[in-house]
Amino acid sequence: MGISKRGDVYLRSLLTHGARAVVNRQSKNRNPWIDALRSRRPHNVVVVAQANKMARTIWALLARNRQYDPNYASTVMAGPGYKRMSPDFGVANCSGLRLRITD
Repeated sequence: MGISKRGDVYLRSLLTHGARAVVNRQSKNRNPWIDALRSRRPHNVVVVAQANKMARTIWALLARNRQYDPNYASTVMAGPGYKRMSPDFGVANCSGLRLRITD
């Protein structure tokens, strides 16, 4: 999944501008996910990755009719075909099979 050029151009530009602000202005609350990505990818790739992450979060909130909670921990258990992902992808493994969404 990623941000393609299909769909609403205005919404995509808003997400990209918001993500650029997050990536450029992270001086107080350093985000280790952004720092790790910045160390190995070009700046604009990091911006689009952050925009994609924001879009997925927004979609999940709208689809489940929830409000944003930065401390939300998913209660979905992973199935037998589950592959552990590194924290670089925004998913941290917490006590075995529980997943927690991180910033």
